[in-house]
Amino acid sequence: MSDDLMSTHYQYAPQANELFERVWWQGVFARLIASLRGRSSAIALLGDHDVETGILTKNTSVYKPIRLENVVGSAGSLGFDADFRPLTRDDKDRWVSAAIALMADPSALPPIHVVEVNGHYFVVDGHHRVSAAKALKRLYIDAEVVCRPDAQVS
Repeated sequence: MSDDLMSTHYQYAPQANELFERVWWQGVFARLIASLRGRSSAIALLGDHDVETGILTKNTSVYKPIRLENVVGSAGSLGFDADFRPLTRDDKDRWVSAAIALMADPSALPPIHVVEVNGHYFVVDGHHRVSAAKALKRLYIDAEVVCRPDAQVS
């Protein structure tokens, strides 16, 4: 690891670790409250909507910043709740690394990959980056977007 990279890591690591703990505990309590109220806190899955994912190709994708508030679900990951808070501590190091990178230089990260359905986005790749960006209260994130305007989101 280069000296600059090590310095950046040590500069932001305590804040990123503290942020993970705060977001994780917020998720624990939010899921408990939702359970007590008989509501689901599960992440929305693209497969639960009227979308044929098999015909999506990168030939129909565009790169653009998207609003994080419009990222509403996943194309398959079950590691996060509906607000993209981590469900377990298993990937804490990966989450913290994403948060450090977002704090240090967000432009150095690759864009996330999403499927757009009527203005809502489902993450294919980049769940940890979305989770960390939401925790950092970012408004936008760079994305490679595959559009499916004909599908329905409930």
